[in-house]
Amino acid sequence: MDVEAMRSARGDRRVDLGAGSRPALGSRETR
Repeated sequence: MDVEAMRSARGDRRVDLGAGSRPALGSRETR
């Protein structure tokens, strides 16, 4: 299960918290 794939598909920046990324920037901007 690719969390990044689901995150990009849904565009949920809240999932970044679970991944340990910065919710302020967003998953796409952080990676």
